[in-house]
Amino acid sequence: MESLKVRIARLAESMSDEDDQDLCGIGVLLQRFEADLADRFGKEAAVFLPSATMAQQISLRIWRERRGDFTVAMHPSAHPPVRVSPVR
Repeated sequence: MESLKVRIARLAESMSDEDDQDLCGIGVLLQRFEADLADRFGKEAAVFLPSATMAQQISLRIWRERRGDFTVAMHPSAHPPVRVSPVR
């Protein structure tokens, strides 16, 4: 099994000068990564979310908007968002 140090070095060597310009989801490296994931799973598009907490909140919001019901109950340890009102 390849060590993390070797993997990071290999990744760094494979990057071009434009690859290190990713900032908050905008950049060639992330766009290529998402396109590769979409292709591997046979989907039109993919999105990279940096945390499970972010993924849960986004999926909850999409589900709520599709239903038109913005009432949500969650446990206090579920990382509830500070702003809970729908954005229109």
